[in-house]
Amino acid sequence: MRREGTQVGMMMPSRVVLVEDNEADVYLVSMALREGGSPDLTVFRDGEDALASLRKAAGSTNEIPDMILLDLNLPRIDGKAIVEMMRGNRAFDHVPVMLLSSTISPADAAKAQEFSSCIYTTKPSSLDAFMELGQAAKQFWLTTREAAAAF
Repeated sequence: MRREGTQVGMMMPSRVVLVEDNEADVYLVSMALREGGSPDLTVFRDGEDALASLRKAAGSTNEIPDMILLDLNLPRIDGKAIVEMMRGNRAFDHVPVMLLSSTISPADAAKAQEFSSCIYTTKPSSLDAFMELGQAAKQFWLTTREAAAAF
């Protein structure tokens, strides 16, 4: 069973995975998520480690993350390959994935739309915008959770 925290009566994701190789971005995203109310963050710094962990988690419902924030440009295995593996495995059907990129790419945005519960966003360029990322992630999670409950 997935654990969920609450903040002011709103359900929050309690297990969030961040796959990001830039140390400054890891710091800023983790700060933003804490402010957004997501307490449990697991960080992977390359795609290969993240993919291995997600494959292992697929064998146990208790290990599936509530949400994944995924940099597209990663060492060893890129973010697109991770999303493709997840969307090919039913264990991840309702796990929302926020794809993060430092550049605006119409092709990447279109790729994100091919997957259910997936959104593409560029990494913020200011500290204030990074702090808003936590709220945006929370809102995305809540929206996808409501959509999944409707089915």
